[in-house]
Order: sequence, then C-alpha cells, then structure tokens
Amino acid sequence: MSIKYMSAVWEDTLLEGNERLVMLAIADSGCGVDAPLPTLETISHKANLSVERTRQIIKSLVAKGYLNIEVQP
Repeated sequence: MSIKYMSAVWEDTLLEGNERLVMLAIADSGCGVDAPLPTLETISHKANLSVERTRQIIKSLVAKGYLNIEVQP
C-alpha cells in the first residue's frame, strides 16, 4: 500500500524540498487513512532531518491540509 501513497505524493502534490521528503517518508511507512503515523524519529531518520525540523515540517503539512493528525486517548 505504501507505493500507492508514495505515487500520490509524487503526482498529486505541489510540495517541494523537505516537505515532499517528509511526506514520502510517511508514505513509505505505509501510513494511510486511520493508520498510525510513524514516530518522529522514524520519519526524521528516513528524511535525514533533525527531529525538531521534522516536527516543524509536519506542523506545516497539517496547516496546509496535507496531513490530519488526531491524538488517540
């Protein structure tokens, strides 16, 4: 299923640079609708970014509507 999501990132987004890289790292983890987001450490390792920079990018992706994060109790 990760190929489906990775293809969508390549084809359907206007993201560039580190934002695209973070989205690809998330997609590569097989994360989809109602699936848990990989850890920040996993995403940052795949994207070769610091955890703090990855956190900032994820916040930006949420603000732009590319990600929807819900905290589960």
